[in-house]
Amino acid sequence: MKSRKQKELGGNPISFVIVLVGLVALALFISLGIVPLYKSLDAMDLEIAELQKRIETEKKLMPLYVGLEKKIKMELPPLYPVPEKKSLPRYQIEEVLPTFAGIAEESDMAIVFIDPDIIGLRNKPGLLEVDVVIQGNFVNFRKFLIDIAGIPYLKEIEEIKVERVASSLKFGMKILLAVS
Repeated sequence: MKSRKQKELGGNPISFVIVLVGLVALALFISLGIVPLYKSLDAMDLEIAELQKRIETEKKLMPLYVGLEKKIKMELPPLYPVPEKKSLPRYQIEEVLPTFAGIAEESDMAIVFIDPDIIGLRNKPGLLEVDVVIQGNFVNFRKFLIDIAGIPYLKEIEEIKVERVASSLKFGMKILLAVS
């Protein structure tokens, strides 16, 4: 026979255990499933708010970005005019010395020596090697380099040596000129 308490609780002790297990399972489901889900939703809400702020900032900065991009793509004229490259005719090789002397004079540099290697034309056809040594300061040497860059038959400056001499500097250069 069933006791009075069993009758009040529903009668069967097994049903009591089942209800108790169900309540524990429901409590576990709520504490392990739903509560972390709400916490992750709060974290996602914060992330969404940050992304919205970032989008608004990027919308405000977009016109500035477009303007800067246009300026970057805009072709600027060269700082120093560089002529179209061409070769020096062989019969004009004697003009090399006065050309370098004039450029050195315009740049306030003193010429120590200029030595075109005419014999080297056999070894390097189409290229005339010129050894130039000038004396002065760095600022004037910069002017000299800019001016010789304007020579249309300048192929390359192969070597530059700098040496301190008394109160100035001595610049030795090996310059290659295109010769036809």
